[in-house]
Amino acid sequence: MTRGSVRLDGRELLGLDDKSMQSVRGARIALVFQEPMAALNPVLTLETQICEAIRAHPARLAGDRAGRVTRRAARLRALELLELLAIPDPESRLRSYPHQLSGGQRQRAMLAIALAAGPELLIADEPTTALDVTLQAQVLDLLERLRRELNLAILLITHDLAVVAESCDRVLVMYAGEIVEAALANDLFGQPAHPYSRALLASIPVLGHPAPRGELPAIPGQVPAADRLPAGCAFQPRCSFAIDRCAVETPPWVAVAESVETSHGARCLRLPELRAGEVRV
Repeated sequence: MTRGSVRLDGRELLGLDDKSMQSVRGARIALVFQEPMAALNPVLTLETQICEAIRAHPARLAGDRAGRVTRRAARLRALELLELLAIPDPESRLRSYPHQLSGGQRQRAMLAIALAAGPELLIADEPTTALDVTLQAQVLDLLERLRRELNLAILLITHDLAVVAESCDRVLVMYAGEIVEAALANDLFGQPAHPYSRALLASIPVLGHPAPRGELPAIPGQVPAADRLPAGCAFQPRCSFAIDRCAVETPPWVAVAESVETSHGARCLRLPELRAGEVRV
């Protein structure tokens, strides 16, 4: 089921035909998938895969009179991308297959494909998954450098709150497919409003502050299946602040703070009481 609105620069994308979407996918919006080893084709070299993305969008690059990008021009662009992404020995890496690369190099190869046509928006889906802490830091530093140098907007999808705190300007917290809180990163971590946001932050272990009874804090229960969402608030079966109304009423969007600099809000029936400190578990 598709509903709602998806806009890029004020242009509605839902409902565009395949030809119109081709001018958006890869060219203006690019995606880096969660698992590069599964996303990259194992039987094709990096050169083949990167050049395919480059030649698919000749209008975004300097093509010949017929609007085509030659193989030589595509290869030169691929080398340029690997150098931009600091992949060592790019000439050799272009001839490599995905299994011959490290995890960090595969992630950078995915970025090269995503950046091939010079997009304005990069969607990064869990880009640090399955990477060790050192490689995670390298990938995040790389994304920040690309954002600055290429004037690139990045939509980062992650479950890692440490990555959110380090990398994001504005945060949307989602539960069961719905945005439950929106805030600047500093506001979210300093004054979380929604019970789910509060529970997420409370479940992070803090060095020097052992948990009561030696147990790590956890959110009880499980996320509901998408086809069996509870009535009212989807989080209420797991929420320590829930009351009877939460099981029957759809929670409204409530503004926490509104100004020129920020718009902080959350979707919760009890938000005014929570904000006033009048709620007892």
